[in-house]
Amino acid sequence: MNKYEKIRDIGKGNYGNTILVRDRKNDHYVMKIINISQMSQKEKRQCLKEVELLSKLNHPFIVKYIESYIEGDTLRIVMKHCKGGDLYHYIQNKKKQNTPIKEKRILIWLTQILTALKFLHSNHILHRDMKSLNILIDSDKRVRLCDFGISKVLENTLDYANTLIGTPYYLSPELCKDKKYSWPSDIPDLPNIYSKELNNIYKSMLIREPSYRATVQQLLVSDIVQRQLKLLIEEKIREKQSMKKPLKEKPAIENENSGANEQEVKTLLLDVVDT
Repeated sequence: MNKYEKIRDIGKGNYGNTILVRDRKNDHYVMKIINISQMSQKEKRQCLKEVELLSKLNHPFIVKYIESYIEGDTLRIVMKHCKGGDLYHYIQNKKKQNTPIKEKRILIWLTQILTALKFLHSNHILHRDMKSLNILIDSDKRVRLCDFGISKVLENTLDYANTLIGTPYYLSPELCKDKKYSWPSDIPDLPNIYSKELNNIYKSMLIREPSYRATVQQLLVSDIVQRQLKLLIEEKIREKQSMKKPLKEKPAIENENSGANEQEVKTLLLDVVDT
């Protein structure tokens, strides 16, 4: 590990450890170290598939892959470090402080998670272990999905997977019953992540029958999420306009009488939802 220096342990899994490291420039990263010495060929292929998968996932709400390499009997995967830690410990700290998480913050994170899931599903990828420990918070308080070691890239012609993988408390009904599952199986895990402030939208996620359960796309077009998407779009408009205008000029979006045209909004919406 000449390129990276270990700072501390973060966690331990079935096959190895996750540690915090720094490079020669003192930039911090997370390194997943997977012991492959005792793995079967099938398990090794799964590890390599994870690496290949990570390298393709370029999305603002998914943890950024940096690089991977073999060292001795271990596969090492280096990813961007999210300074805010994971959502589970964030929630636990809020409980200890007796401080509720504001509904606005919950809605922002829910929208970000949904856009990330839509991106995964559009690329034929199931996360299969959606839980607060696998949702990280970056320095800008944006959430990023992580840990795709148990996810599976689905072929275009294959809509179902049979392998039972996931954390028990977060499993969807079809996974608990060892039934086939597909895209709706990532949805029931989300209400476990947040408070009870968004009950109406949560009810649609918890329908037992997958065919009647709300999809990511349906959740994204719901009124409450659309309002949040509008705010994300307006933020992007401000960023784009501030880059185009001289520094002394005020971005048009901040003027009460101005706003983006319909085509610009559609373009930015696609940028937020589909990138």
